[in-house]
Amino acid sequence: MKKKEIEKTLSLEDIPSFIAEYSSAKDSNSDIEKIKKLLGEIKQKSEELKTATLRNEKIQKRMIQIMEGNRGAYVGKIWQFIDSLQNVTENMESFVEAYKSNVETFNRSTARAFYVLREFFGDIITEIATLLKKLDDTVKVIDSKLNDRPSQLAAGVEKSLAEIKEILSRKDSINLDINSLSDEIKSLEESNEELEKKIKAAKNSAAYKELQEKNDERTKSITDLNSHKEEFTNLFAKLESAFKKFEHITQNKLVKNYISDPIETIKSDSDFQIFSVLDELKQFIVDKKIQIKDKKKEITLNVIDSFTLDFLKNFRAKLDKLENRRRELNLILSNSTVMNNISELEYKKDHLSNKISRKKEEKDALEKNIHKYDIKSIIFSIESNLKELTGINVMIR
Repeated sequence: MKKKEIEKTLSLEDIPSFIAEYSSAKDSNSDIEKIKKLLGEIKQKSEELKTATLRNEKIQKRMIQIMEGNRGAYVGKIWQFIDSLQNVTENMESFVEAYKSNVETFNRSTARAFYVLREFFGDIITEIATLLKKLDDTVKVIDSKLNDRPSQLAAGVEKSLAEIKEILSRKDSINLDINSLSDEIKSLEESNEELEKKIKAAKNSAAYKELQEKNDERTKSITDLNSHKEEFTNLFAKLESAFKKFEHITQNKLVKNYISDPIETIKSDSDFQIFSVLDELKQFIVDKKIQIKDKKKEITLNVIDSFTLDFLKNFRAKLDKLENRRRELNLILSNSTVMNNISELEYKKDHLSNKISRKKEEKDALEKNIHKYDIKSIIFSIESNLKELTGINVMIR
């Protein structure tokens, strides 16, 4: 009959004490205490060596100098060696690794001083050597424990627990950031709603509706102004070829200005000198001082005839009227407190909307990132290791 497997449910917090019952990890604390004690004793003996006096006062001065140099170097190397180990005594794996990395260098660097000092301070040097040997033996025993299969499994579980702790800490930190962003987004959206209400109220006011009528009028005045300019510009375009030939012959600056920009030039041509210039141009064409093909000649003369003095005066009068009205409407709209207030509110709303979008993007990125921190595979690994270590089907809740 197949033996029924034992099952046990544990929390992550229960695992360290559970492991201690099935591995050499339970000896970890006593090993740590042994190591700390030995390191303390070695350092204490090196202190005694540092201050020890010679019993034989008849030793040559040169020999004393050699002894002092070796004593200082030997004690310094011991302290350096101990300091490199004391930082990792709380974790036996790290301690053993540090010991193995440093012990050979320590032995090589102190060998000469050891043999020299043994001739002067035999008892203390022997005691230090005995303690160092005891430390080496203790490390080898600990290393053996750490390398057995149960200890490896336990170490693997401890490493996985540390990894889970780090992952959960990161997730907690990310969740805090997500919650903070959610609160900030909510607050920003509430502010945005308030701005929308203010904008809607401002646009429903009688003052705004009146301004909208002014704005519509400005739009129409701009369209009318552009159409008026275009009509005049198109007429002058038909004279451009004849005007260029005329300007080349006469070097008339006014003609050159009209060719370049007829609208701006007629605005500054206060007494309509262009009227007499057009008359002169017509005479040049009739007298054939300017050569134009017959078909185009007829069109050109008809256009010149259309530029009567009344036409020019009426055109500029209407141009001035349209431009003045456009300026008046621009001034009314730009100085309007209602429009300025709405513009300011809409600017704030756009700024808030952009900020909300950025914060939502940050939140989305964090929410995607948090899914990367999955501990299921790590828990499965812990359960497998615990099964091999203890023979018990452990389920982690």
